[in-house]
Amino acid sequence: MSEIINGNPVFSLKEVAESIKRTLQTRYTSAFWVRAEMNRLNFYRLSGHCYPDLVQKSEGSVIAQMRAVMWSSDYQRINRNFVQTTGEPLREGITMLFQASIQFDANHGLSLQIHDIDPVYALGELEREKLETIQKLKVERLFGLNAQKSLPLLVKRLAIVSVSTSKGLADFEQVLRESKSGYQVDLMLFPSLLQGEKAALQIERQLECIASVAHHFDAVAIIRGGGSDVGLTAFNDFRLASAICRFPLPVLTGIGHATNLTVVEMVAHTHAITPTKLAEIILQRFEIVDVGLDRAAKILTKSLQQIRLEQHRLETVSLNMKGLTLSEIMLNRNRIMDKMLEIRFISRQHMHHENNRLGQMQTNLESKSGYQIWQTASLLSQKENDFFKQIPAFLVQKFVDIDHVERLIELSRPEKILKRGFSIVYHNGRALTDVDQLHQGDTLDIRLAEGRVVASATEIYETNQE
Repeated sequence: MSEIINGNPVFSLKEVAESIKRTLQTRYTSAFWVRAEMNRLNFYRLSGHCYPDLVQKSEGSVIAQMRAVMWSSDYQRINRNFVQTTGEPLREGITMLFQASIQFDANHGLSLQIHDIDPVYALGELEREKLETIQKLKVERLFGLNAQKSLPLLVKRLAIVSVSTSKGLADFEQVLRESKSGYQVDLMLFPSLLQGEKAALQIERQLECIASVAHHFDAVAIIRGGGSDVGLTAFNDFRLASAICRFPLPVLTGIGHATNLTVVEMVAHTHAITPTKLAEIILQRFEIVDVGLDRAAKILTKSLQQIRLEQHRLETVSLNMKGLTLSEIMLNRNRIMDKMLEIRFISRQHMHHENNRLGQMQTNLESKSGYQIWQTASLLSQKENDFFKQIPAFLVQKFVDIDHVERLIELSRPEKILKRGFSIVYHNGRALTDVDQLHQGDTLDIRLAEGRVVASATEIYETNQE
């Protein structure tokens, strides 16, 4: 009951809280369905209770938020159903459709008690997040970049991102170790969580560590075994997928699960459905090289046998040819000696004949050359005399021509022309040659032989208007 203070009814805080509680119980008599994002899960292992923080966002900003509660028994049942349907446990950041009722407590205030969650709706949200990650990678032109990396035919140095206690890792190592052909692959583990909220970030950090020493490895393998479908959210994370796309080495994945491919598997260079299968793929590449080497060895062996047979045949032919060749050489040597003597005799006769012919030609040439030189010298002497006789008359004529040109230049000087009664009209500092350059009222500068006149253009006539 309220009390009266200074004439006003005053309620205690508990009375106000009880009033709000009664009002809410009267208004909200049954549970109802709500859609919101689970911002934080706030799970307490000791009690088993969960106190989620719920938010609603618009364009990245929080426009509503409220606390909720899932009691231990409800949380265990809801989480179990959620895992069976979605393959993922309840986690932060998921937009969910849940059934809840309003609770109000004088000490803890207003909250929503969650009774059930629709896992099918959450499954659609998880798939939407996955598709958004794929689309964003494609928009930024990252999708498929790692697949373009060159994977060595023999992967001998492999960095592994996995949990040291993973059964999938143990299976992977066992397949490599028990290879019948004894192939050796050096493995180095970079331990990381593979599921849960921190898994994507830890895997990304381990990839950064590997990238800093990338020259020590041929490739990277992300190994997750056990065959469970729970906890694959990390492998749809955009930042992790982006890091794999940009990674300097080929990234291989052996993530054991039975659902559709995760984004990480889609963008990896090579993916296998299980760690065991990935180990078999690596060994298969060794086997391909091994088979090729065996085939090459057989071809080389057969070739060597052929070479030895050919060598023996050639030695036999060589011995036979040697006897025939010596006989032929002796016969040809005698023929060559006869030909050499014959050629030497003919050459000497030909040389003697040519020497006589050249001597006669030299005598004729010397006789003709002397007469030609004397005739040419006489002609040049005559030309020289004629040239010196013509020089004085040529110079006199040129002096007369120069004097005539100087007189013409003197008569063409502007001062001479002006003294004959002509004048020069200037307009804007330039000699005026065309009335098209004038407008009425323009100032004219008229130059005379003696003085100048400044005038104004009052009337302008063109030549055809005179």
